[in-house]
Amino acid sequence: MVIERRSDVKDAIAQRIVWCFWTGDNDMSDRRQQCLDNMAQTTECNVVLVTKATLPNFVCPGHPLHTAYQSLSETHRADYLRAYFLFHYGGGYSDIKMQTGSWVDSFENMEAHQELIAVGYREVLGGVPVHLTTESGGPLSECWQLLIGNGAYIFRRDTDFLRLWFARLHGVLDKRSWDLKLHPARFPQDCQGIEHNGTVSEYPLSWSEILGDIFLPICYQLRNKIMNTLPPPVFHDYR
Repeated sequence: MVIERRSDVKDAIAQRIVWCFWTGDNDMSDRRQQCLDNMAQTTECNVVLVTKATLPNFVCPGHPLHTAYQSLSETHRADYLRAYFLFHYGGGYSDIKMQTGSWVDSFENMEAHQELIAVGYREVLGGVPVHLTTESGGPLSECWQLLIGNGAYIFRRDTDFLRLWFARLHGVLDKRSWDLKLHPARFPQDCQGIEHNGTVSEYPLSWSEILGDIFLPICYQLRNKIMNTLPPPVFHDYR
């Protein structure tokens, strides 16, 4: 099944679509390409790589990318795009990393259990930023086993989860928009305060500000509608 444009997406869950993104002008490394090839084979799903060249084919009429998008680092662009695509299309998302098992059962669970809003893999110990808290004020990091990680998941489109995620994401970018215009990203992993080529970055976004800081509290809030049975990706040796 070839997915090349918006009109090709009828039902991303039924079509077993797994989105992934390459947002820069540089070519993938050989290792990244190996990971991408492995994804299609191992997940047994329809892996769709969206690149800078093909992204315009998927932007929804009346729903442009945020005006700050071009100022984001390539990593933060991918953070933004997963929220955009899952909100508008649903389906799966994965970082471009080696996979450890088929996703077919997880997609079938989403089809069979309409109350489910997402299926992911269980978050890993140490994966939750220490500054995040639960609604009661306790450290969210102590609840890591109740959460799903940010490297791979399947979402039903346009749910309460995704509406919250997308609204909060745009809220952060609205607030940071002027600073991003003044200090756009200089390299793919740019983040607030990092040193690069002998200077400290003035890029205004911290590493987890538009992904983990938003996603994980919502995940905890709606944890009873989420399963953590997805095979996790491999977290090393992917670059």
